[in-house]
Amino acid sequence: MSTADVYWMAGLFEGQGHIAFSGGVPALVMASSDLDIVSRVATILGSSVRGPQMRRGDKKDVWVTSVQGPKAVGWLLTLFTPFGRRSRTRVRETLIRWRRSTGEQEPAMGNR
Repeated sequence: MSTADVYWMAGLFEGQGHIAFSGGVPALVMASSDLDIVSRVATILGSSVRGPQMRRGDKKDVWVTSVQGPKAVGWLLTLFTPFGRRSRTRVRETLIRWRRSTGEQEPAMGNR
């Protein structure tokens, strides 16, 4: 993985990705109708591609890849610096929630 991959992923997740806290664990999810994009994300994340998920009406089918738990935490920390303010806030909130659910101390993260 290159620095360019990290910045590409950060930009992509800023616009299309989803940072979630589901089932007591953080998750990083990418869904798109562009299989080539989801496949590249899956390769970088070390995850698999699921789909296509059929959509109702005239909407395009969607492909999905995601990571959860400690792997998602690692990626959230990797993407933290190139993320914009709103995504960094979401990362902080997600990690604090995860730490509280595990009984661990809250992470020390800058306010960039």
